[in-house]
Amino acid sequence: MTLATGLPIAGPTMIKYGTPEQRARYLRPMLRGDEVWAQAYSEPEAGSDLPALRTTAIRKGDGADAVYVVNGQKLWNTRAEIADILFTLVRTGTSDSRQRGISYLLIDAHAPGVTVRSLRDLTGASDFAEIYFDDVRVPIANRVGDENDGWKLVRTSLGHERAAGSMNQAATYRRVVDELVSLAHELGATEDAVVRDKLAGFESQVRIMRYTGMRTISGILANGEPGPSSSTARLYNSLFEQELHEFAVELLGDAGVLGCWGAGTEGS
Repeated sequence: MTLATGLPIAGPTMIKYGTPEQRARYLRPMLRGDEVWAQAYSEPEAGSDLPALRTTAIRKGDGADAVYVVNGQKLWNTRAEIADILFTLVRTGTSDSRQRGISYLLIDAHAPGVTVRSLRDLTGASDFAEIYFDDVRVPIANRVGDENDGWKLVRTSLGHERAAGSMNQAATYRRVVDELVSLAHELGATEDAVVRDKLAGFESQVRIMRYTGMRTISGILANGEPGPSSSTARLYNSLFEQELHEFAVELLGDAGVLGCWGAGTEGS
């Protein structure tokens, strides 16, 4: 089980936009795994359309006593049930401010008013959670970047999210393609020219996946940002995964619709 999403997503954002005090406070415990971080972006009506988010953060008080009072709901949060810190997008601008009124807050997952509930899907697994904020008081010092300027931090976070796993994903699908070729040989399917052509296409695609990942990582090393290649790669990889798995199911025939839950796993 991965320790949530802090290191590959929030970490680079903190390095670029965090204050010296924030970097000193959060980065080492994050790297050591002393504190588990989870992303709290999506909402019931603001998933892929993040600028439509409705969770509000109202500033209360002055000076050292100032806080944000946060109210709202987040959805599809990975490992929020074990998290210590939630890196969260909130609306500090007007209700119609879209991306111009978003701020980036760090919220103590154990603070009064924070409720985390696991979500169970149709397979019986519970890989995601929903989060409720009910008058949660967050110190102003827990805001990363300027108020209402969180959208550029979001772009950094999402870019690194896509880039961080690019080479790992390429390595995984290198193995999957190799196994698919072996399966086709085992089933005698490579006698079919259409199957051979399809497998050759997958070989080209998995190599493109690897080279694109290398280009993204090189961009980060050179410029500190993954650039647009991380977004285009996300789309490319998603379409490739879909095509690859559809072909595998067709190749297996009736056996392709059977589950593969192992003994002792959730949903077994």
